Amino acid sequence: MKIKLFQNIISLSLLLTVVVAATEAPAAAYLDPGAGSMATQLLIASAAGLLYTFRNWFRTKAGKGTPKP
Repeated sequence: MKIKLFQNIISLSLLLTVVVAATEAPAAAYLDPGAGSMATQLLIASAAGLLYTFRNWFRTKAGKGTPKP
């Protein structure tokens, strides 16, 4: 029963992907000069946030710090 449900979900996903790809229209997009710097800032801030989170998580697991409320 679970295998049949999984196969139905896969089939529906593939059908939806084909329909969306077949009905796609060309996009008239414009990127201003600040978009690149915004994307760079987003990547750097995400990396810094992940490093900070993992550092605190490892310190808490190692017993060198207490989790902050």
